[in-house]
Order: sequence, then C-alpha cells, then structure tokens
Amino acid sequence: MSLPVEQHIWDDRYAGAADLVSASAVRELLKLTEQPEFISFAGGLPAAECFPAEEIALAAERVLAQQASRVLQYGPTEGFPLLRDFLVDLMHGRGLAVAPGNLVVTSGSQQALDILARLLIDPGDPVLVAHRITQRTPANDL
Repeated sequence: MSLPVEQHIWDDRYAGAADLVSASAVRELLKLTEQPEFISFAGGLPAAECFPAEEIALAAERVLAQQASRVLQYGPTEGFPLLRDFLVDLMHGRGLAVAPGNLVVTSGSQQALDILARLLIDPGDPVLVAHRITQRTPANDL
C-alpha cells in the first residue's frame, strides 16, 4: 500500500536552479524506441543486433577473472592502464603513432568534446562550427 504524496508541498523548497530544469526531448524520443514497430535512424541509437554482445561478454569475463580487484575500483582519470596499452597497440597496428601518455579514455563523445572545449576555448571566445553535431554538449554553454 502506498500513501499519496502531495508534490506541491516541496515547491517552495527547491533551489532556484530547479526552475530551469525542463523535460528532456531526447528522453521523450527514446520512449518511442521501446515500441517494437519503431525504427530509428537517429545517431546515438545503433541497431542492437549489430552489437558484438558475445565478444563484449567474453572480454568482460576475461578482464574480471584476471583483474577484478583493479578494474572495479576507481581508476586513473585518463583510463585504466591496461586498456590504454591495448588501445595504443591497436592504433599502432593501424599505422598511428601514439603513446599511452598521449591517450585519454573517455566515457563517450560528450565527455571528449567537453574536455577539448575546456582545454582550447575560453568563455566568450568566438567559435565557428558548420552545425551543432550533438543534441546537448556542455561545450554549448561556453
């Protein structure tokens, strides 16, 4: 049994920034993807049948069997050293010269764009772009 909660009693207790929060258009669009007849051509929503699920499961199993006590802990900001070494070897195999000290592993494109913007752009600097390539990047606020 759940008790009814009057949400409005909290209205005067929220911080001022809470008034700036609005529903995410992306979140609303993603709800549509749960419908079986929905086919998305949007970026950031690849076809699930293309995921290398077995390979990822095997890699995760191997890493956890060999390095669980290390990889489940907080790690260096620039990425887990063994992963960085693996990526360096992979890039060398593709003819790219890179060293582990010149490689940062990010959680995705948004984090990478944010880091680059913070390193290369000061607030108020003019920036010329062909068009916005992501829905929402923290760099959009610079």
